[in-house]
Amino acid sequence: MASNKINVPTLYAHDIRRIASEFCQKYNIDRTEIPVDVENIVEFDLKLELRPQKDVLKRTGVDALLLSNRKAIIVDHDRYMQDNLRNRLRFTIAHEIGHFILHEKVYEQVQFQSVEEWANFIQTISDEDYNFLEWHCHEFAGLLLVDGTLLKQKFEERVQQIRQKLKGTEFEKLTVLPEPVIETLAGEIGKDFGVSSQPIMKRLQREKLWTND
Repeated sequence: MASNKINVPTLYAHDIRRIASEFCQKYNIDRTEIPVDVENIVEFDLKLELRPQKDVLKRTGVDALLLSNRKAIIVDHDRYMQDNLRNRLRFTIAHEIGHFILHEKVYEQVQFQSVEEWANFIQTISDEDYNFLEWHCHEFAGLLLVDGTLLKQKFEERVQQIRQKLKGTEFEKLTVLPEPVIETLAGEIGKDFGVSSQPIMKRLQREKLWTND
């Protein structure tokens, strides 16, 4: 049962966008050079250890975690070594960078120096607190890995290609392309940015390039 109350910062989407922009300016991170090299950011900009360990996912249900001393990110060894999971791992590491940047005060309140201690700690906080922390970092990771201007360019290029193919068909006059088509485009664009389709779909909505409303 959850019993440990932590002080989660109140952050809105516009706050996280500003912080991500300031972070990239501070470390001269060019988000148009894709895919963004998150390992380089971790090791050379933030001076953190990126430490693969066996069975992290099995023991915690997550691919990676930031230790409370904010000096090391532990990643699942097997996931780290699989080339076909590089895009997932890139987002995961960007997510942990989010914890480092956004949640310094939170990490001052807690102590866990091992995978097991982290797993035990997570069991003690409320779902609400945990979900807020995770949402913060999902937003941050998406902003770090997917530059909005470049996304707009790539999205519009692919939409134009689709509309060319639809000319002369019953779908030619569609004002908004259906969600399955957008999901396919998101998968293609994700390959450019080195992420899966899900972060691209979220960024398309955040940048108001597409909506499913």
